[in-house]
Amino acid sequence: MTDHYRISNDRPAVKAPGRGLRAALWTSLLVAGTANATTSALGFSPLLSIPFGLITIASIVALVTHHRRHR
Repeated sequence: MTDHYRISNDRPAVKAPGRGLRAALWTSLLVAGTANATTSALGFSPLLSIPFGLITIASIVALVTHHRRHR
C-alpha cells in the first residue's frame, strides 16, 4: 500500500474568518468599558462618559453580530 491510499486525520489549518476583527472588537470593548466605568465612578462630565458607554454598547452589538454570522 502506498502513501497515496493512506487515510489521514490531519486537516489543513484553516484560519478563522474575521479573527483580527474579533480581537479588535474585544479590545475596544475592554478599553471603552474600563474608561466608561472609570469616568463614571470618578464623577467626570457625562459628556466624557457617555461616548465611552456608546462605544461599549456598539462593541457588544458588533461582537454578537459577528458571532452569529460566523458560527
